[in-house]
Amino acid sequence: MNGPTCRPVPEVPAAALRTRQPAAAPAPAVVAALVAVLADDLPPGRLFRLVSVDGGRSLDHDPTDSGAAVHLRELVRWIHAAIDQAEEEHGRR
Repeated sequence: MNGPTCRPVPEVPAAALRTRQPAAAPAPAVVAALVAVLADDLPPGRLFRLVSVDGGRSLDHDPTDSGAAVHLRELVRWIHAAIDQAEEEHGRR
């Protein structure tokens, strides 16, 4: 992916790593919801508002729906990575 990327959110993977089943069970549902939002045909500006206003994340580097989509795709990758790492550390693989 070209262009600027969002700042990492280190507290997300750290928090996910501290969770254990069944508390970690909602993570796949969160990923599914984010993927659904990214696939949806939203009105202009909606994705930006979802991330910057509702989510409280600064998108100063790219204050557009595209910038918000980059942030959400990165969030999905972080959650997947945290789940994978937690499963490896807890012997679930």
